[in-house]
Amino acid sequence: MVLCGGAGTRFWPASRRSLPKPFVPLMGGQTLLEATLERTRLLAPAERCWVVSAQSLGRLTRAALSEHPGVRLLLEPEARNTAAAVAWAAACVAGQDPGGVLAVLPADHHIPEPARFVKTIQTAARAAASGEYLVLVGIEPTRPDTA
Repeated sequence: MVLCGGAGTRFWPASRRSLPKPFVPLMGGQTLLEATLERTRLLAPAERCWVVSAQSLGRLTRAALSEHPGVRLLLEPEARNTAAAVAWAAACVAGQDPGGVLAVLPADHHIPEPARFVKTIQTAARAAASGEYLVLVGIEPTRPDTA
């Protein structure tokens, strides 16, 4: 599951409500959403990838997904922040694949080493597959930073 529905205010002036960070062409003209979708293809076929976005970003998200046939789109019925989006989308995905393992991936992260990232997610998925674990993958901070 790729989360792609934020307001786009933290990366201003490059991003804004009408063009949030995942849709801004950054490195070599590629958007962070495109890079995230490429990484998901290393984990699962397009048909098993779901993008969760806001109703207000429906047109923009559909346009971005036109280059990724098979990827499914869920538009939040109402914006209620990250936890609600994940819970709602997880319920939708579970309806299609009740025994599946779900990875929740933000669409606005830069991952410089996709192969290492994929290996980490695969390890986490194996741990979660028993149904007894919720696995959180994070990055060890190198310094204090409130930003």
